[in-house]
Amino acid sequence: MAISKFKTTCLAVLDRVRRTGRPLRVTRFGKPIADVMPPQM
Repeated sequence: MAISKFKTTCLAVLDRVRRTGRPLRVTRFGKPIADVMPPQM
């Protein structure tokens, strides 16, 4: 997901990662800059 989209939908994206358990990669100019991982319970 592009960082610009992540910034505008941050809370919804974090909730989706938590609910689904699927990680998400955030990119800037097509290059990975962060991985959002679900919490370890």
